[in-house]
Amino acid sequence: MYNRPGVRNDVTAVRNIIYLHVIDEKIKPEFLAKLKKYCEAFYLGMTVKIMYPTDAKTSKEFMEKYQIPSREGGKDTRQYLATNILKKTIPLVPNDAYCMLTITMQDLYPGDNWVYCFGWAMYKARTGVFSFLRFDP
Repeated sequence: MYNRPGVRNDVTAVRNIIYLHVIDEKIKPEFLAKLKKYCEAFYLGMTVKIMYPTDAKTSKEFMEKYQIPSREGGKDTRQYLATNILKKTIPLVPNDAYCMLTITMQDLYPGDNWVYCFGWAMYKARTGVFSFLRFDP
């Protein structure tokens, strides 16, 4: 359970699943299997499910379809606005989700004054986004 002033999200019989929402074809099944096992071990007793967008097969398609703003970033790559990814994924959070974490290998930034971020979340919406790009050698 996370608990912030005015925000509470309890695990219930209805909301008891952590969804890993994979929007990037660069994330390999072997890595996802390990990530799922880690989440299950860390969040003991929670069910962890992997889900994919039904309307976009690649991260480029996802970013274009949902019109996610981007800019030139570090590591010779584009950076995508994390806060807009969150806004666009709120309707995708399943009803039985405790939370949904969108994962990608694309670089993220939360606002113009930031160089980058690893991830961002909206507690009340039960959703977050995280990039593994800067962990990749």
